[in-house]
Amino acid sequence: MANYAFKDNIFTEDPNDKVAQFVGVKSYTRDEIIDRAAAHGNVTSKIDLEASWNAISDEIRKIHEEGGTVSTELFSTSLSIQGVFTDTTDSFDPKRHTVRVNATAGSLIKEAIKKIKLTKVKVNPASPNLETVRDFFADENTAADTVKIGSVMMISGARLKFDPSDAEQGVFLVGEKTVRLSRAVENSASIVKVMIGADVSAGAYSVEVRTKLGSNSQATKILKTGVFERQITIVE
Repeated sequence: MANYAFKDNIFTEDPNDKVAQFVGVKSYTRDEIIDRAAAHGNVTSKIDLEASWNAISDEIRKIHEEGGTVSTELFSTSLSIQGVFTDTTDSFDPKRHTVRVNATAGSLIKEAIKKIKLTKVKVNPASPNLETVRDFFADENTAADTVKIGSVMMISGARLKFDPSDAEQGVFLVGEKTVRLSRAVENSASIVKVMIGADVSAGAYSVEVRTKLGSNSQATKILKTGVFERQITIVE
């Protein structure tokens, strides 16, 4: 089951128009997927599952290193080149051109999506709206929804600004324990950048922005919380 909520549609003139977004979606790591497979009565041991995963993952990596793509029931990939070539005599230059990998869902995922049971939930429209969360220094090799320890996590959206002097406000990572990220590099209504310090353990977290600021950054007594729709993974 998955929860979704409405938010204002800024792309139409009708003030009643809404768009939907998922709320509180859990993102599963490699180890969590293996644990689930082992716990569901799979006749293969966890050690064998890990070995199989590693072997298949490594082979898929090699295929792409060789310039190939894959097409499976889980996902398919394709390659593209970004950048401008001056004329037909020009050649690929890594300083000006980039190879990108594009992924699309395979048949198993497409069938699974059709079976999701959706539940509509209400969110406070005045709460922080977290639209994207990413590693500010990420490159093409950085996995989506992954932020490295020691890097800067950038959140974009609306109503994000908070008062850093108030311990109840700020950016929080919620996992086995809750961590308040106290070192804000940028703190505005639309963009917040915070350092991921060495005190943060690697693992999966929900990202929350908590603020008491209202319109025009005026202080209020009400603590409002916005939660990113997917979990992120903090890695070393």
